[in-house]
Amino acid sequence: MREKRDHQVVDVARSTICEVLETTHLEDGDDFFGIGGSSLSAAIIMSKLEERLGVELSLRLLVANPRIGSFLGILCEHVHSGAQLHGCEVNGERAGD
Repeated sequence: MREKRDHQVVDVARSTICEVLETTHLEDGDDFFGIGGSSLSAAIIMSKLEERLGVELSLRLLVANPRIGSFLGILCEHVHSGAQLHGCEVNGERAGD
């Protein structure tokens, strides 16, 4: 796992998870399914992340890594393993530009 996470990717992922699960609080130690996530909400989150981050993602990334911190680390690895951010906007700044 990367020692340093990409804060833009993490911010987009956290806000997307919170949006879909209708929550405002998310801890790295939280279990996705334990905080109300389901396979349907996981599919919605991954679809939104694909659109927002401009990368192709597998639903398996979240389902196999339900701890939020683990998922975020693996997501950052996936995004930076050759994938590019396209048009991702965080706090008014475009990622990957």
